[in-house]
Amino acid sequence: MGTYDTIKIEVPLPDGFDPQRLEWQTKDISDFMCEHVIEADGVLYLTRREWYDDEGPVHEPETEIQGDVLFYGDNVTARCGKIVVTSGDEPIVAREYMATFTNGKLQNIRLVDNKCGLADKKRVTYDEFKRLSKGKFAVVHPKQAFGQ
Repeated sequence: MGTYDTIKIEVPLPDGFDPQRLEWQTKDISDFMCEHVIEADGVLYLTRREWYDDEGPVHEPETEIQGDVLFYGDNVTARCGKIVVTSGDEPIVAREYMATFTNGKLQNIRLVDNKCGLADKKRVTYDEFKRLSKGKFAVVHPKQAFGQ
């Protein structure tokens, strides 16, 4: 697993997928659990330093970012072998994109994968997951995880 940064996407994605549907992660910027945003004008900003940072939100352009940044997301809230639970018991949704930057300015985004290793997984309800995993995995009910 490891640590990762989160990245909010405010630009259109090349396949028309709504970027607001998922939370996006990347290990290609800092890997210190920072928060970033690609704003509508294509500029990449740091919006929060490390997760434990008490300074609060920032808004700093990341002009040193050059080259490719892989970002990815899915709606899976629990996994056990080939079974998964998704938020809201929706169908499995997963995407992986590569964004290319020059001096922190977005040049393009391309779809890398729209399955992300989940194509062979079986989606089950939370109750089925609890039964099938035999209580060996600590999971949070999707409604609790998303404050519903």
